[in-house]
Amino acid sequence: MRVQKHLKPKILSLIATAICLTIALSCFIMPALAAAGENEDSALTVGVPVDRCPVFYLDADTGEIVGIGVDLMRAVAENAGYDVSFIRVKEATLKEALDMKTKRQ
Repeated sequence: MRVQKHLKPKILSLIATAICLTIALSCFIMPALAAAGENEDSALTVGVPVDRCPVFYLDADTGEIVGIGVDLMRAVAENAGYDVSFIRVKEATLKEALDMKTKRQ
């Protein structure tokens, strides 16, 4: 199968983006997994924005949070022996989300 010349840069760009996304997500989830390893509980809850399609978004049929980021984080967590669940973060910034977490406790 031959790939047309004008598609090659797009395919390479997509592959490079997927690799970078995998590395970036691993950098964020690994410290969380390490910290969770200190706890007896093997469940992780990850707050994510759901307006970042295709990384994080809501499935229109099920209402579940899905996407490439969910798949990657779930694979890393399961590989490390953890169950992971995802919750919707509605705040505009990470700081606001963390501040709300503190207020909810």
